[in-house]
Amino acid sequence: YYTPDDLDTIYFHQVYLGAALIFSITFLIIYLFIRKPEFLFYSLYNFFSAFYLAGYIIPYSGHSPIYEIKPIWWLMTISQILTNLFYVLFAMYYLNTRKQYPLLHRLMLFIVPFLIITIFAHLWVFSVYDTKLESLILNIQRVIMTLFGLFAMIYLLIKSKDKLSRFVVVGSLFYT
Repeated sequence: YYTPDDLDTIYFHQVYLGAALIFSITFLIIYLFIRKPEFLFYSLYNFFSAFYLAGYIIPYSGHSPIYEIKPIWWLMTISQILTNLFYVLFAMYYLNTRKQYPLLHRLMLFIVPFLIITIFAHLWVFSVYDTKLESLILNIQRVIMTLFGLFAMIYLLIKSKDKLSRFVVVGSLFYT
């Protein structure tokens, strides 16, 4: 049974989850037809972003939250890392950083493996239930991604070669 206050709380989260799922499926379908990786990465970015931001309200088995399932809790926790990973990959392909922004591209080539290693390190720490090390790993990742994001936005504002890259930067600033 949900009270009216409960419904007010979860309504907007579920609308957000539904819209994000529609976006994810739409970009996945676009990817399947035109095979440009940026559409796959944007689809995954949307999915994990929504899962991280509002996944905790998804019920299972009646009214218990889905995060009570340990593997789901881990997935929700690392969704912030997956969100970052897929956004960096999306930006790398969408902005054609290899050709247009080589310095940023080299930095992204460091960030992507760092995020993948962070996911596996977090999985190991989560499995041995070391919550202090888990927090440390997540905080280090947050600091590095914050510094990377600030550098990337400033770099793109200064070096942007077209309106598209400025649009991505301004959109990222507003989203953040």
